[in-house]
Amino acid sequence: MRRTFGRFRSLAIVALAVVFVACDESPTALDSQDQALPAPALSSHAGVVLSAQGGAHGVYTFDQGTGRRTFTFNARQYADGRVAGQIQMHNRAGDGNGLHGEIICMNDWAQGIVVLAARVDTYGTYTEGQIPNFAAGYGVFAVRDNGQGAGADPDQFTPVDLTDVAPGGPLAGINLALFACNTPEQLGFTPAIVEALMLEAQEGNIQVTR
Repeated sequence: MRRTFGRFRSLAIVALAVVFVACDESPTALDSQDQALPAPALSSHAGVVLSAQGGAHGVYTFDQGTGRRTFTFNARQYADGRVAGQIQMHNRAGDGNGLHGEIICMNDWAQGIVVLAARVDTYGTYTEGQIPNFAAGYGVFAVRDNGQGAGADPDQFTPVDLTDVAPGGPLAGINLALFACNTPEQLGFTPAIVEALMLEAQEGNIQVTR
């Protein structure tokens, strides 16, 4: 994948030699928007089989500079396969950009890692000149709940990679965010590669219920 911050791109190229058109961490934030997102409504006919929610906040360094990043999300997967939820992310490095999206995929993948994909509806203040693929409409990210309580390791999360339908090559016409969410191993990703992308939550808490 290609994205603004580059690290995911480099690992993906090494893993599979397939370049996706994508970019990362892209809507100007109000502090009130950093509060927890409302949980999706419970289904009346299908029980929840997997849920993930919470937030991870702190000061991180990206290509745009060093600044506070706030990240909240919730997601539920039902027994009938449906997925519901939201993600809201703000990166105050550089222009203070972020994104908001609707969760459309969850995958309880490996080694406690949950991979999620979202349909992104807001990009913030970025211009078309700043984002090579400004029309990208999807994002993919991963989280891990490392336990609760004072003795637990910090929870972890990856940056959000924006992407879209592959324009050509062996994956032409495929929604890359859904593909990466459902079958990351087919893109050459392993748990070890995703580990290298993980950031530790300096504040906040991620909870995964299986």
